[in-house]
Amino acid sequence: MEELMMNMEGNDLIWHYCSPETFMSIIESKAIRFSSVYHTNDYGEMDWGLSLADRLVETNFSKEAFFQEYHKSRRTWFKDNAFLISCFSFKMDLLSQWRGYANNGLGFAIGFEKEELDKVFDNCVKGEVEYNFESKVLDDYIKALRDDFVQPNNEKDLTYELLTKIGHHFSLLKAPAFKEEGEYRYVMEVKSWDQGSGFTTLATKFDQYGKGANQIRFILKNGIPVPYYDWSFGDKSFTKIIKQVIIGPRNPSSVKNIELFLNMTQHKGVGVSKSKISYR
Repeated sequence: MEELMMNMEGNDLIWHYCSPETFMSIIESKAIRFSSVYHTNDYGEMDWGLSLADRLVETNFSKEAFFQEYHKSRRTWFKDNAFLISCFSFKMDLLSQWRGYANNGLGFAIGFEKEELDKVFDNCVKGEVEYNFESKVLDDYIKALRDDFVQPNNEKDLTYELLTKIGHHFSLLKAPAFKEEGEYRYVMEVKSWDQGSGFTTLATKFDQYGKGANQIRFILKNGIPVPYYDWSFGDKSFTKIIKQVIIGPRNPSSVKNIELFLNMTQHKGVGVSKSKISYR
């Protein structure tokens, strides 16, 4: 088992730390929950990212014809377009993850095969979270925007295209204080309309298994209705996707009991182990 754990460190697996209730829900429903980016543990997420985007746009595009329209549309666009995210970590058996996301060590960490999960969420924005906002990544990003948008006789809706690109990119940014998490993230854009009939979402098209497509629901968190979407990873794929389960350091469950639960829910062959962290 020790050799198995060592071989699973690295980028082949991404880990989802969760409470016991969420663990059971994922295993039984074979679905991953996407929740609002505005209600993560980083309460400033997206807001300060968009403020940075405003500064970058002003620095690089202030002389372009669409600059004023960008500022008119920016607040409305982000009000009418929500971003739902599902978060994972490259870090296996990490104490801060147990504390922050797995019910203070009473939960579980599920090891997903990253390559297979990427296929399920193939049309999501996805990638490693960036924590260094002044890095070359952002410089390259702005240069790419300029190449895309500042072209003679460009008849595209530049404002909408620019806002979409910024929203996608900055949904993969997080404050430097969270760097230890080593996060890998999937992002789904949800667009609302004014007719009062509901939501349309990328998942309507791309949830290939048809379970819950177009079913944006809401859950109360501290009295606030928060949107979420449960995206199925499907009966044909789940045997390839979940490779390992780690029982949290404060969780009294036995390895044998969790193996039985996984077998009874058709997740056969999944490795189960206890956390190596001494934490109580």
